[in-house]
Amino acid sequence: MKLPPLRDWDDAFANMKHVENSAELPGFWAERAAAYRAKLQAGGHRLDLDVSYGSHPREKFDIVWPEDTPKGLAVFIHGGFWMRLEKGHWTDFAEGARAEGWAVCLPSYTLTPEARIHEITAQVGRAISTAAKLIDGPIRLSGHSAGGHLATRMLCTDSPLPDAVRERIVHVLSISGLHDLRPLLNTEMNETLHLDLDEARAESAVLAQPAAATPLTCWVGGGERPEFIRQTRLLADMWAGLDVPVRCEVEGDHNHFTIIEGLKDPASPITAAFVGPFKEEAGSGAPVRAQAAQVSNSTVSKGTKMTTMAPGIVKSREGLDEISWNILGQTYVPKQMTEECFSWHATLPPGTFVPPHIHPDQDEFLYILEGRFDFLLDGKPVVGEPGDLVKLPRGIPHGIFNKSDSTIKTLFWVTPTAQLYDLFWALHNMGPDADPAEIVAVSAAHAIDFLPPEEGAGQ
Repeated sequence: MKLPPLRDWDDAFANMKHVENSAELPGFWAERAAAYRAKLQAGGHRLDLDVSYGSHPREKFDIVWPEDTPKGLAVFIHGGFWMRLEKGHWTDFAEGARAEGWAVCLPSYTLTPEARIHEITAQVGRAISTAAKLIDGPIRLSGHSAGGHLATRMLCTDSPLPDAVRERIVHVLSISGLHDLRPLLNTEMNETLHLDLDEARAESAVLAQPAAATPLTCWVGGGERPEFIRQTRLLADMWAGLDVPVRCEVEGDHNHFTIIEGLKDPASPITAAFVGPFKEEAGSGAPVRAQAAQVSNSTVSKGTKMTTMAPGIVKSREGLDEISWNILGQTYVPKQMTEECFSWHATLPPGTFVPPHIHPDQDEFLYILEGRFDFLLDGKPVVGEPGDLVKLPRGIPHGIFNKSDSTIKTLFWVTPTAQLYDLFWALHNMGPDADPAEIVAVSAAHAIDFLPPEEGAGQ
């Protein structure tokens, strides 16, 4: 039985709708890539264009070569929801990997509706196999959006790659990748994609078995649509449970389009993730989970992580990397974060509230600085005033309300951090007019369960 959609899935995937002037980007990308190709050719750099890997007119790829013998093959697979764009939009995004000594292959593929998604997966497999015959050494794959889907599908047990090619892959970087295709069944774009449930399941990497323990990095911008953040985290969580070395990175406040700009810079963190060594946590040998739970007072936008708290003082007007979130009309400023604990300063204007909810795996505390709180704690009304410490144990439903005429200021903290930092970014990015059903769904995906508020609780 198909469940009725609880959210607007068209809006969930509508990147261009939520990024100003994004309709101009395809033309801008094409012009910039053409200028980059002209510059390479004028400088005598080797650039192979329109290398065929099949009989269809779109079964072609370009190769951007480094100055010396390549360290190996790096493949960048473009996005566009499998139905728009082509390799010529992205040539300049090869620069970071090229400058680091890699030969970079950029394939086109047949678009939907002319091809089904499973056919595009097979095409990309042929493109990589053909390029692998031209370039020796290790293979690194990367893809953006739909390209992230195609890159990760190369690692699955039903990968279209021959074993000899797949075994050369040393790392895959999925950038804002689509790893669960089932929600797309509820979108208008499926009139072009022609997905059915069987194909959506078969093409979803989150439902697939990895063929080997090839390291995987899932990378997404903190300013992207919540669904892309969910899908990034989802694949990391699923494959970590299947013994794949996984790193998950939510980078700064990048949107769906600015997140890939760093690929042009050989010194950027995302280029390092593409063609650099797979990062492991010092001393443990375990893959770094570069989720917010392990970010502290270091620079979030540059992906610096640490799991222990450094000594020092966070000044009264300072926060974590100057971040300020608008959460349900309230202002949250993160102060300190480790894997074990996360604290933030909150300002709640009159009439704002957090509806009754449960933290299944976290204990939460408030130290009230200014104003009077009304709480629902396990269904019972409780009042908190300045100087009070409020204890909200895990698993106990609680609601937090400012029913007064004055602004409330308080210090929150939870232990452990879990997924709360990621949730705050997701809620902040949804804006003040977000659909309550979407808020509930996004929160549930981050292990916070909202309950129906008490009658008149927000009044």
